[in-house]
Amino acid sequence: MRNERLKKDAAGYTDQNLHAPGFGAAPRSLPIQWKWMAASLLLSTLVLLLIGGLTLWSFKRYALGQVEKSLTAQAALAEDLFRDPLLSGDEEVVDPIADRLGQEIHARLTLLRADGTVAGDSYESGADLRKMENHLHRPEVEAALARGTGSSIRFSETVQMEMFYLARRIQSGGETIGVVRLALPLSDISTQMIQMRHFLLVALGIAFLGALLLSYLLSKRLAAPLLQMTEAAQTIARGDFHHRIRIRSGDEMEALGEALNRMADDLQRKIQDLSDDRAKTLAILSGMVEGVLVLDDKGKIVLTNASFERMFVLSGDTWIGRYHYERLRHYPLNALIEEVIQSGKPLSREIQLEIPPRPHLQVQASVTERTPRSVVLVFHDITEIKRLERMRKDFVANVSHELRTPLAAIKGYLETLADGGLENPTEAQEFLTILQKHTDRMANIVRDLLQLSRIESGLDPIRPVPIDLREAVDRNLLLLKPLAEKREQTLAVSVPPGLSLQADPEKLNQVLINLVDNAIKYTPERGTIAVTASEGADRVVIEVRDSGIGIPKEDLGRIFERFYRVDRTRSRELGGTGLGLSIVKHIVEAHGGKITAESEIGKGSRFFLFFPKQPGV
Repeated sequence: MRNERLKKDAAGYTDQNLHAPGFGAAPRSLPIQWKWMAASLLLSTLVLLLIGGLTLWSFKRYALGQVEKSLTAQAALAEDLFRDPLLSGDEEVVDPIADRLGQEIHARLTLLRADGTVAGDSYESGADLRKMENHLHRPEVEAALARGTGSSIRFSETVQMEMFYLARRIQSGGETIGVVRLALPLSDISTQMIQMRHFLLVALGIAFLGALLLSYLLSKRLAAPLLQMTEAAQTIARGDFHHRIRIRSGDEMEALGEALNRMADDLQRKIQDLSDDRAKTLAILSGMVEGVLVLDDKGKIVLTNASFERMFVLSGDTWIGRYHYERLRHYPLNALIEEVIQSGKPLSREIQLEIPPRPHLQVQASVTERTPRSVVLVFHDITEIKRLERMRKDFVANVSHELRTPLAAIKGYLETLADGGLENPTEAQEFLTILQKHTDRMANIVRDLLQLSRIESGLDPIRPVPIDLREAVDRNLLLLKPLAEKREQTLAVSVPPGLSLQADPEKLNQVLINLVDNAIKYTPERGTIAVTASEGADRVVIEVRDSGIGIPKEDLGRIFERFYRVDRTRSRELGGTGLGLSIVKHIVEAHGGKITAESEIGKGSRFFLFFPKQPGV
């Protein structure tokens, strides 16, 4: 399951690393074509409004300039006409002249004395003329008195309309004797302005429609390469690097498209290289027997492999990104990790997990030198090494114990004989018999040890030949029959005639003799020992059954260990070395088979030998 997940990670590397924000997943705002179109329309509108405003302003200034120019010329003529009447003081002549001249020039004409009083007006006469207010402080009058000519535009309360006023100073001999003022209604100019405004609205409307069409075409033309590049980028983000951009505009857009095409090629190569490297790394990690744990410099878990997960009985991805102490409830290990992170120096420790079957681990922790730093821990399962070391220690202790007893006895009896025991022939003979017994025991132990060592090291290979199993069983039972008869025991055989087995004859004899001999030794008098055999599809099963004292259940799992005895005192009395069943187990396994045992206290034991039809299979 873990290997499949690692493969999926390697295969999906591209998709996981290219789905960046903005590549298709995020909601898009207004398309850039419409943004460009809106911007160009806004700019066009502002330009058209500016042009329209400037046109109206220029037209109005031109119209007013023409009015002022015309009124200035007319005021110069009026100045000559009114100079003499003002000098003569004949005011009865002034008003009729003002009326006649105002009608001829189609403007209101007002003649003012030097003090600002009205001497004549083309709109007023008689009593109304005399009631007219003083015009001395009118803007155009003040300007004319100060500079010679003045003008202003304002609303006239008298005629209730906006008027253009132009005043001109009348002098005689360098002295101001009056002011002539002309006023022209701006209604004609307003009418022309309205007509001009309508014309401009139509023209600007047509221009706006043209700008709208032009903006659409230009924005579409400008946005087309960007849309093509966006589509290409989204395609690349999905992992398809074969899509190419085709832009032939001859400008920067074409250069950008070519750059994106080159980037896609480079990105494809780099992603492929990264995917290959990641797949190789994950394959190596998944195939490693050692457990691997990678942490960042803060102690968060970055990567693990299948062996590590099996060691710590972890599953799923929930620990990735978590701190090590949140998932690894092991104080010595967490302390080691913290020490490595703080010191930055490689460390090595042995730890034992509390998880069944309490494995022993050799932990090697180191810190990478690249930035950012990572902590790499490699876990070597040394449980089997520890077990073998314990077995070696037990073996040495057992061998020492087994040899110490006969050696101590031999030494004691030899010292007794040397101290005068030879003077008593009867005791000397008894001592020599005991010495021979212990010497034989030591020789048997050494012989069995040598044989066990040769089998384990492969120096005594199996040489299988076809064997008639019934004949082999009968031949070996015949050798042991005297021992059984001495204890009045019954030997029973149930092996189908013609049942053949591929095995090493000498080693098969040793197996049968060892098992039957043990059955005879541990079965009370008048008991029964039976050897049966049967043939399966791919194996031959041999059973050795007895009605002996049986083996305790807690000892069944250890009876095939070297020097293991259920009853040590009785085993030594019967001449056992404690290596027989271990030799049997190794011989059967060397044939490619296996041996199992069943037993019940007081009811006997059953040993099952499973031999493949073809040894080594």
